[in-house]
Amino acid sequence: MDRGLYSKENINALYQNHLKFLMATKVSLKYVQEELNKVRDNIRTRANYNASYQRYSHTAMIEWEYIQKRPNKGDAIEEKRRMYLHIYFSGEKALEHENRINELLDRLAEELVSGNRRAEHEKQCAKYFEITTYDTGENSVRGEGNL
Repeated sequence: MDRGLYSKENINALYQNHLKFLMATKVSLKYVQEELNKVRDNIRTRANYNASYQRYSHTAMIEWEYIQKRPNKGDAIEEKRRMYLHIYFSGEKALEHENRINELLDRLAEELVSGNRRAEHEKQCAKYFEITTYDTGENSVRGEGNL
C-alpha cells in the first residue's frame, strides 16, 4: 500500500478503536479501481458537480475486510465493515495531465524518429509505440502514442 501509513493493519486499528477517519488513497488499488470503473462514464454530470469546489464527486459505500487478531484467544475476528469511498474528478487537472502525457509522447516520438534514443525512456517507448528495427539498422515507428 503506501509506506505503512495506509496499510490494512492501520485501517483495522482505526476501526478497532472506533475512530472516524478520512484518508487519501492511491487510484491503483483494486477496490478503488472497481468503484472508479462503475462511475467513470457518468461522474461528469450536473448532479455530481459541486460549484463551491469546482469538482465532480461521487460517494460509494463499500465493504472493508476487517480483521482483528486476538492474541489471548489465539484467533481473529473477520468481519465486513462499512466504508465510504469518495471519488473526485477535476476537469482542469485532467486537462493538465492529458497535456503532460501528450508532451511526453511528442518527446518520445521525436527521440524515436531522430534516432537519439535515451535508455531511461525505452520502457515508455515500448509501451506507447511499435518499434521495428530492420537488418539495415533503420527503425520504423508505428503508433500515435495512444494511451
